[in-house]
Amino acid sequence: MKLKFVKNEKKLYEFDSEKVIWIQTRNKGTDVCLFQQAVKWIPFPLAEVREQLPQVEFIRINSELVVNMNYITFMGTDTCILENGMEILLGRREKRNGYRALMAIVDIRSKQSYTEKDQ
Repeated sequence: MKLKFVKNEKKLYEFDSEKVIWIQTRNKGTDVCLFQQAVKWIPFPLAEVREQLPQVEFIRINSELVVNMNYITFMGTDTCILENGMEILLGRREKRNGYRALMAIVDIRSKQSYTEKDQ
């Protein structure tokens, strides 16, 4: 899925959502970390960026950071570890909600793969 952001009808920022590892608020904008690419800053607030993200793939880890669940290798009670080795502390609210959301996605994906095997 392509994510498109346009600033002042002049500047276009475009990303493939599958390549987004994480997004984080910074300096009145948002950093976007892409797989095997440098972190890119875009002049849009995190809330605006989150509106375009597929909710099935992305999970809020703390008040400043949203992560693509496809890049999570471990999720504990206090931390989350990404494929690139980055360790992230979970926010208080997100500890409960994040773990539940991740388990729900794992359940949905396992059911999908089970159904695909039957066909």
